[in-house]
Amino acid sequence: YQTQVMKTRRGDAKATLTALAQAMEESYTNSMDYSVATLGSTASNIFPDKAPLDSSTKFYTLSIDDEKTTSRFFVIWATAISPGPQANDSCPKLWIDSTGKKGASDASDSAITHCWG
Repeated sequence: YQTQVMKTRRGDAKATLTALAQAMEESYTNSMDYSVATLGSTASNIFPDKAPLDSSTKFYTLSIDDEKTTSRFFVIWATAISPGPQANDSCPKLWIDSTGKKGASDASDSAITHCWG
């Protein structure tokens, strides 16, 4: 049962990352620069920094990878909040880049392939 609950929450994180990618594209249309986008809860942010969006209980932190994001390319992450109920999920870190490539890593940052399938 708990595995299915984690999988459902992971599905929500994937959907939220996809929505964040869309927000990044909209921000780029306005500024022509991905690197100026910020996440958070103020009006100047393009998107919230926690997920799920429709619940007061948050399971993931959303972030823009500052080291890889440039004016013309972005990488965004959903990382399970630790400690928390998703921290022990087999896919605690999910990402999407501006080319549409998707990936994931485990808690030790090793790439894993089964998370988006």
